[in-house]
Amino acid sequence: MSIKSKIGKITRFLGNPDFYRYFFYNVGQLRKLNRSPVILCGCPRSGTTLLMSLLDSHPEIHVIPFETAVLQHRLMDRRLFRSDGLHRFFTHFQLSLYLFSGRIKPTANRWCEKTPLNILNVDEIRRIFKNEVRFINLVRDGRDVVSSYHKRLGYMVKPSLWLRCVEAGQKETDNNDFITVHYEHIVNNPEMTLENLQKFLDLDKPFAIQEWTMNTSINSNRSLVNGKEMVYQVAEINKKSMGKWKASSSPWLTEFLNNETFLKKNSELGYD
Repeated sequence: MSIKSKIGKITRFLGNPDFYRYFFYNVGQLRKLNRSPVILCGCPRSGTTLLMSLLDSHPEIHVIPFETAVLQHRLMDRRLFRSDGLHRFFTHFQLSLYLFSGRIKPTANRWCEKTPLNILNVDEIRRIFKNEVRFINLVRDGRDVVSSYHKRLGYMVKPSLWLRCVEAGQKETDNNDFITVHYEHIVNNPEMTLENLQKFLDLDKPFAIQEWTMNTSINSNRSLVNGKEMVYQVAEINKKSMGKWKASSSPWLTEFLNNETFLKKNSELGYD
């Protein structure tokens, strides 16, 4: 995201009455968000929106209900922010601003942000938060990823992007602040997946999967792309979402299936 886009987004928030509705309450609540923030990332169309909604159902996690893209591209800011300290301040300012977009959950002690392509900027994000951060990386069968259809953008994920994201996540496997979750594990066994995430995030309370849809405030995803706000429904936990590539007409699926590199990497992830 360019500096111009970031400034434009900030201006829109400052002009939104909702920003001021809970302003004084949020100022006090912001101080309570003192545990390591959670960065939800992975290749687009891998189920990050579903996991974002599940995380938001936990009383100790407040999820920013849209993709901020604040942490996505550091290199584009370097001409303006020659000082790491200045860049860190501006980044924290933006994130605080977006936390004020709604009423911060009163029981929360940490926040979570979901922008899938954060997976390509992990080291920089660690520097911004001085290594006090947790990453949840979502992976999915590459054939389903390149076959996933977005209502506005169509078949949006090329096999090359999927490969970049997967390889970036694999480099982080041995780091204690990083965990990889398979989309299929969420669908097949959400209880076990969320139990593992509770341990990884050191949450005091377990997830209540049976009450997920009642506890989450994210029933749709507000995506600010190119200055425009779109709303689309969060996907349900549905086993029919797996293996849909077998009936897909995605132009990227043929490229994926005919490339040994993509197939080999998919097999490494456990998809044969």
